Order: sequence, then structure tokens, then C-alpha cells
Amino acid sequence: MCGRYLFLFGNDYEYNAIIREAARNDPNAANFVSGQVAPSAYAPVLFAQDKQIKAKFLTWGYPGFEGKKLIINARRESAAQKQMFRAAIDFGRCAIPSSGFFEWQKNTGKQYLFEMPGQPILYMAGLYASFDGTERFVILTGQANDSVAMIHNRMPLVLTEHNYKDWVTDPAYAKQALSAPLPMLSCSAYSLSLLE
Repeated sequence: MCGRYLFLFGNDYEYNAIIREAARNDPNAANFVSGQVAPSAYAPVLFAQDKQIKAKFLTWGYPGFEGKKLIINARRESAAQKQMFRAAIDFGRCAIPSSGFFEWQKNTGKQYLFEMPGQPILYMAGLYASFDGTERFVILTGQANDSVAMIHNRMPLVLTEHNYKDWVTDPAYAKQALSAPLPMLSCSAYSLSLLE
């Protein structure tokens, strides 16, 4: 499960380009701040339009059934069979840029940040759809690999800087990615106080 991630503004050219592109013609973009991204936040995602990669701000989380809590994740193992996600697998794939994602160790309560080794951006595969005129996204998750399993049994479907474009533009690649091995990540303890 991924219930929180980090997006830190910095000197990275690609980060800045994503923010500029997403903020273009979006008066709500000023509400996005560097740091922790939590469910219901307005955050940048990458998507395909006319075979080009574009960025825009969407709200994290599909509305829950009958007013229940937001649906923030979709299981990669079953998303293609679920009515809520089936169409987005074909026509609503996105990549969520981040500095890394967080997981909590239940028995200790400690928080850990998982990052892509040697890369400033960790991309997560997502799906998006419109609900009552508001575009929203979820993060796809899968069984955790050895780099995450000691903290949590699930992890986001992590994309690399080399394949996130294929995820959003190529339906055949996307179907393969739903069952492909996930990359190994680095992990470090993270102080909650730094995020508040």
C-alpha cells in the first residue's frame, strides 16, 4: 500500500519542468507545496496526449462507495478486471513523479522512505478518471519485492526513468508492466517531524 509520498522541489531540471507544465493554465496549482503528499491532495501527474507526455494536477483518490473513504490504490494484479479501473488501464494511465514513498512499520511505528537509487525522481504507475468533473488518480500497487517486504507486504508499481513514458503511451507495454518484476529500492528511516 502507498498512503503517502514525498515531492520535494529542488534544483532538478525535470522536477521543475513537470511543475511548470502542470501549473500552466491551472489557477489551483499555487496550492501545491513541496513536501509530503497525502490522499486528497492536488498533485502533478504525467499522462499521454497526442503521443506526447504532458503534466497536469489531479486529486489523489477516487471517491469511495456510498461516501466511504477515498480509494487511493489499485491492485495491479486485479485492476484490469475491476469495473472501477478497467477503462483506465486502456485509456487513463499516468505516472506519478515523487522523491520517494513512505511506509510505516506496524510493530515499531517507524516511518521509512523508499527511493530510486541514484535517481532524483521515483515514478509510480497510476490510473486516472473523471468523477463529477474532477479528475482523480490512484496509485497501482503490487506484492513487495525484497527491498520493501521487510517493512510492508505491498509497494507501488515503480517505473524507472527509462520506462515511465512507455507506461503512459504504449498499451502493450502497460499490460506487460502489470506483472513485471519491480525495481529494487533504497530505504532509510524518516522522521515524521520533518514532514509536518
